[in-house]
Amino acid sequence: MSAAQASLRAAILGDLRKAVEGRGAIPATPPEGPMLTAFSSDPVVEFRHNLESVSGEVHMVQGWAEVPLLLESLALEAGWQSLVVPEEALRARLSGDGSSLLRGEPLPGEGEAVVTGCAALAASTGSVVVTSAMTRSRKAFVWPGVHIVVAREQQIAATLEEAFDATLKTSGTQDPSMITIITGPSRTADIEKTLVLGAHGPCRLVVILVREL
Repeated sequence: MSAAQASLRAAILGDLRKAVEGRGAIPATPPEGPMLTAFSSDPVVEFRHNLESVSGEVHMVQGWAEVPLLLESLALEAGWQSLVVPEEALRARLSGDGSSLLRGEPLPGEGEAVVTGCAALAASTGSVVVTSAMTRSRKAFVWPGVHIVVAREQQIAATLEEAFDATLKTSGTQDPSMITIITGPSRTADIEKTLVLGAHGPCRLVVILVREL
């Protein structure tokens, strides 16, 4: 290092020392409220509240026999001619009454609905966890205009961390290629801060919670 470079370096370091001289540690600002919202004693109540607060829908049914009836009611109200259920096991369970409303393929278009299960639910955020292993296709969760999730109440975990752990435990020895966390319908407010639903995925998310008898 030349004498000129050494002199310039010393001058810069001197300026930095003067700038921080006498400056104490920045005092920590206490949070205005708790970092985490206290959980309800009932995870079902907590999940429903948090999902509905982000424009999601929650329907409660007593037993699996009520699920096809509710699906038919939703389809009649929305004008759907059929519902796509890509998971064979779920389709077989819901078609037990001989309903012709459910089909396996192809995926529905805009404004139509797909029905899937889920890997887990998170009460703290009202989120649904799904994986590519469930439907063997990632399109099922983003392509249709409406996503209907059928889940058991026992699948509700308190937090996202617990829901993620439950997902990995049920996936077996090989982790799925995609794990997605869905919290309400797809939305954006990029343009003029106007909230638009269905920006990058389904514009409607419906969760049917089954209380197994």
